[in-house]
Amino acid sequence: MRKWIIGALLIAAVTVRFVVASSPSDPQGIDPRFDGRWVGVETFRLNNADESWQGGPPQIQAVLVIAKSGTMVGFISGFAPGRYIISPKSKGNAIWFDSERRKAKLTLSADGNTIKEEGNAAIFVHYRGNVLTGLSCTFRRIGK
Repeated sequence: MRKWIIGALLIAAVTVRFVVASSPSDPQGIDPRFDGRWVGVETFRLNNADESWQGGPPQIQAVLVIAKSGTMVGFISGFAPGRYIISPKSKGNAIWFDSERRKAKLTLSADGNTIKEEGNAAIFVHYRGNVLTGLSCTFRRIGK
């Protein structure tokens, strides 16, 4: 009986430690003004100065939605729509997120009216396959 109690306490301690260690960033640490719907035009740039886009860099209209005090980030449209897991290092006016196709930082402006996205994306280019590109966008708020 004593071994069972010790085993149960050990499992409970490990579970609590895992949940605390794997939880997303503290929602109190992210600026709540991030929440809302945002629209912008994502622009892709090649990281290699020797290359250029035929016809100019690709651009895609994007709609970004942020909720729950900045702890939920998703793209309704644009490059790689879907929900993204935010990094634990997100706090204040910066949200970091990552996936297999996109890694970026969202920075909220001082007045809370725009978000700047800077990062990298892997996009498919005809006859070349997947290409790592730079990604940038300035989003403006369209609603809460």
